[in-house]
Amino acid sequence: MTRRNHQTGEGKVDYTFAQYWSPTLAPWERHAFPPQGTMGLIRFYNFDIASAALKHGHITGFAWLGEMALKESVRQNGDPVYVIGAHSNTGDRTFNLNLSRSRAESVARFLAGRGIPAEKMNVLAGRTLSRDSRGELERWRAVTVMFTAFKFSP
Repeated sequence: MTRRNHQTGEGKVDYTFAQYWSPTLAPWERHAFPPQGTMGLIRFYNFDIASAALKHGHITGFAWLGEMALKESVRQNGDPVYVIGAHSNTGDRTFNLNLSRSRAESVARFLAGRGIPAEKMNVLAGRTLSRDSRGELERWRAVTVMFTAFKFSP
């Protein structure tokens, strides 16, 4: 089943940075021990319906902060970068899974063109649960880039 591309406006990019602790610590121990590092999430969202093409807003939004943070992270720590596609639940599940993979591949090609080594990227297709996505919300038509932004020294 194929779906017609439907334009949804400008592409958007959000950033989140959060500290993480060693997985061996219990939640209550996190108050006593310093974090292990900071995880960065760059979310490219509001892809057109049934499309994996990056928009101008994705490119300019990434250049604003994401490019610098991601390049510096890869240069300093060499940890893998996860590029995870997502989709809404409108339509055929197989089509949507392939679309989420295509979106992730599109972002990975873009990142490689910006100097992020392809061998550092793990490209994944994500499934969206029907209870988590209703209709064609822009936040579900997305790709999330997850990376280690900073590691604290022991």
